[in-house]
Amino acid sequence: MIGVQNQDLDARIAEEFAAGRGSAEIAARYNVALTYVDRVIEDVMRPRKSRAAPGLANRVVLAILATVLLWLVSGEGAVALIGGFAVFGLLSVLAGQQKRK
Repeated sequence: MIGVQNQDLDARIAEEFAAGRGSAEIAARYNVALTYVDRVIEDVMRPRKSRAAPGLANRVVLAILATVLLWLVSGEGAVALIGGFAVFGLLSVLAGQQKRK
């Protein structure tokens, strides 16, 4: 029950900060420490990761699917393999970019 109450309090603190009230005013209003209000505000302002980078297994599966699809469409094994490696390479680059953010 206490965790739910803290989440509710955190949400109200964030709403009041978004409405333009200052940290000291919010702390006095809810009878909490100023450091607690600042921590809640920092947590709300911290950017969240939107998505996880695709894992190795997912990249391999997608590359295999792309290879099979290209092989069925083109009828050429070499074209399909090159396309599969290209898909795997592009997905790996994208995964690396997402992990750096």
